[in-house]
Amino acid sequence: MKISLSWLKRHVDFSWSASELAERLTLRGFESEVATDFSTLDHVVVGQVISCQKHPDADKLSLCKVSDGSTEFDVICGAPNVATNQKIVFAKVGAILPGNFKIGKAKIRGIESHGMICSERELGISEEHEGILVLDDKAKVGTSIEKVLGPLFNAIEVEITPDKGFALSHRGIAREIAAMTNQSLKIPFSLQKPKQNTSLEKISIDLDSKGGCTRYIGAVMNDVKVGPSPDWLKNYLKSVGQKSINNLVDISNFILLEIGQPTHIFDFSKFKKRTVAVQWAKEKEKYHALDEETYELSQNHLVITDSKETVALAGIIGGYDSAVTDMTTEVLIESAYFDPIIIRKGSKKLGLLSEASRRFERGIDPNSSMEALLIIIQLIEEIAGGKLSSQITDSCAVNLESKKLYLSEINLNSVIGQITPKKEITSLLKQLDFNPKETKDGWECLIPTYRHDIDQEADLVEEVLRSIGYENIQSDFTYQTTLVNTKDDEYSISKLKNHLSSLGFSQCYNNSLQDISEVNAFGINPIEVLNPTSERMNTLRTTLHQGLLKNLDYNFKNGNADVQFYEYGTIFSKEGEGLSGINQQSSFSSLVHGNWQDNNVHFKSIPLSFYYLKGVLENINVHFMSTKLKFITNKHPYLDSYQDIVDSKGDSIASIGTVKSSFLRKLDIAHKHPVHLMDINLQTFDQYSNYAVKFQEIAPYPKVIRDLNFKLSSSVIIGDVVKVMQSTNQSILIDVKPVDIFKKSKQDSDQDVLFKLTFQSDKKTLEDNDVNPIINDVIKIISSKFKGILRDK
Repeated sequence: MKISLSWLKRHVDFSWSASELAERLTLRGFESEVATDFSTLDHVVVGQVISCQKHPDADKLSLCKVSDGSTEFDVICGAPNVATNQKIVFAKVGAILPGNFKIGKAKIRGIESHGMICSERELGISEEHEGILVLDDKAKVGTSIEKVLGPLFNAIEVEITPDKGFALSHRGIAREIAAMTNQSLKIPFSLQKPKQNTSLEKISIDLDSKGGCTRYIGAVMNDVKVGPSPDWLKNYLKSVGQKSINNLVDISNFILLEIGQPTHIFDFSKFKKRTVAVQWAKEKEKYHALDEETYELSQNHLVITDSKETVALAGIIGGYDSAVTDMTTEVLIESAYFDPIIIRKGSKKLGLLSEASRRFERGIDPNSSMEALLIIIQLIEEIAGGKLSSQITDSCAVNLESKKLYLSEINLNSVIGQITPKKEITSLLKQLDFNPKETKDGWECLIPTYRHDIDQEADLVEEVLRSIGYENIQSDFTYQTTLVNTKDDEYSISKLKNHLSSLGFSQCYNNSLQDISEVNAFGINPIEVLNPTSERMNTLRTTLHQGLLKNLDYNFKNGNADVQFYEYGTIFSKEGEGLSGINQQSSFSSLVHGNWQDNNVHFKSIPLSFYYLKGVLENINVHFMSTKLKFITNKHPYLDSYQDIVDSKGDSIASIGTVKSSFLRKLDIAHKHPVHLMDINLQTFDQYSNYAVKFQEIAPYPKVIRDLNFKLSSSVIIGDVVKVMQSTNQSILIDVKPVDIFKKSKQDSDQDVLFKLTFQSDKKTLEDNDVNPIINDVIKIISSKFKGILRDK
């Protein structure tokens, strides 16, 4: 949501810049960033068009002479509304506009242009770009644009999570600023409910019986003149990217952005009957909406009718046939409270999200409905010349009282982890508008009706923590939990994590909510979230690979190319319809990239390769599983050299592969070396990791090392040769390792492989007559089974 700093100052005073405000709100749980900040624009000033004539070689271009108060510049402009004597926004050569758009000298159709006359879009104010932004004649030429446009259009973008619907307005954000600065909110409008004139018409309002609408307020105004809005209203809307439509529509939009209450203004003369009935739509009813689209409704959609025809889709969008036009003179003002769940379901079913539904589905303040209606009546009287011609009808079935919650001091301090003075907590609760009353053991709080998110004591604790500032909570190097974890699988996974950490791996923690466009790339049916916390966190992850690759990208771009990562977390897959069709399981993945050791004067570099990961897995097997591993070559959608690793029963142990370069380019993952991934099957690992450890005495006698160099066919799998050698004599041949492989060229059909054989006895010192017979047996078996030829050297 775009928030204007000048608009905020209607409600609360502050001196922070856009970037300072964004940072402070982010620390309070409202992720914010700067949208427009004119203080960052250098070489952008108020200019004046001294002369304007057609470009000699282009019909749609104008050759302008622009003054910055001291110098005149030739500027080529393509806007149709540029004219002589206009005060405009002039970006001189060297200026950098929003979006990192750099202004330089340019030759256009043979004539040099020295700067740019800017539109609203180029300044980041709105998407308007059909013409240049023309300033007030009072603007002084040469003045920095910060002083002219900054006070009006400096703004920030605030990400509002679904539970914080109270912040979807300028007053909502102003409350946060007031709490931070220990101020009271200003009251921009002086409101007084008009005395009910019983001689005036009273509009009949019938609410639905199922509780879809629990408050509906209506009032009729006559003698309304539809026309353009005053500049102050246009500028407020423009400051948040809203385009002015007409005075009535602008008033309704202003109230929505001002206090967060959606309203609607109908052309009352178009009603078949002068009444309002909130009811449920007919099955397959056709509804022509304001966006000029026709929607098919169901019996689960709540609609507003004149008791004969549908005039609005409740809480979502108004009807085309009852819309205000330039000819409208009589209007019905609607200000209501609709059930959040019904609005959300109705909106989702149609795929129709509006600014109104966005607020209703998060829960608005039922007490703001009357306030919004009174402000609209006041503004229509001032701006459109209308007069109240009916009684204000308020059909209300919702509880408008504040609810009570108790906050225990002991519980609060135990969660915070530090003792905070009681007076300080009382002050914070007052700033949050919770009307605290101190008791012996805590506080009795009255929760205002706009705070739907405060429902239990834990919510109050969270609010106090937000107000103190998470960055101000003292660090503690001890870990405590009230939960006793006795699950054996968690214990075995903890051992696995500790072991990988000892090998140099770092653990990563990534969010299980990801962007659907990225999740789709991994080729598994994604599960979309019905009510995502943000546009970039709308889908449950289907693999841990996505997060690990992002971790690599971030580290590589920040100068850390040599990485060993692992992550333990939950992944999700869709195996059917509804909640029962969602499969959730724990997963364990690791990623390596770069070098384990860089080149230096003593050693060659050791790459973090596919074989390094293979060695890590074998190391895990030795320490925790003690089973025979079998590597099976397989295919994978985005991994090359993919190997499934199984045990003797064929049960999956793990898988290893190298990420395809094309896939890394598709995801735009920064890298220099091959990227390797390994997944460990936690279910199988847990079964094996509980095996009994056997004690074996250390042999007191020396080892005997012998090297054998065989010439073998390139098609021979070295692992098979090792297994055959190990089976020759398992009593004293304790280890066989291939230590070197040599081929004259890649095309050579033969390879020389050097094997190191280790012999040891736990009973005596071995001699040649003990070892040589086994060596001879090995030579014979390798010669006969693999056609291997023993090399002399």
